[in-house]
Amino acid sequence: ASRDSACRPVGVETGPDGAFYLIDMQRDVIEHPDYIPEKLRRTLDIRAGEDRGRIYRLTLTNQPSSRRPQLSKATSSELVSKLADPNPWWRGTAQRLLVERRDATVVPALREMLGQSEEPFGRLHALWTLVGIAAGTDQDLLLALSDSQAGLRRAGVLLSEARLNQSRP
Repeated sequence: ASRDSACRPVGVETGPDGAFYLIDMQRDVIEHPDYIPEKLRRTLDIRAGEDRGRIYRLTLTNQPSSRRPQLSKATSSELVSKLADPNPWWRGTAQRLLVERRDATVVPALREMLGQSEEPFGRLHALWTLVGIAAGTDQDLLLALSDSQAGLRRAGVLLSEARLNQSRP
């Protein structure tokens, strides 16, 4: 809720510092002109606010400043450990960097995380990273399909579809 009639929240994301970032496109009118009655349309500036926008950083009161991202400088093995981080920004960024690097030396660590991590998100990101670096195997998918977490089993089914014609019965 806002007292600002042009406040148009269009997204919220978790940042690397744990804060929520609210994206406000700050437009006076968001309706398409075709759906505004002609009489009213003549009184409105349809383009008002096109040069505005805001991003709010929302934190708990007195929340200390948290860690700063330096993942581009992290080793590939350090990135693998971040796949199980509680913060989705760190997990997603670590996964993206691992896929971009295509470092095959982390495959054993990814498989270990897939099979042994207590964090479901760590197992999920390990699976998708293996696939992203073209190192995923049928065994990895079978492990995902037998996981206790439904989200991992769902990812296993989704990823298995592409392999149906290639796998042995």
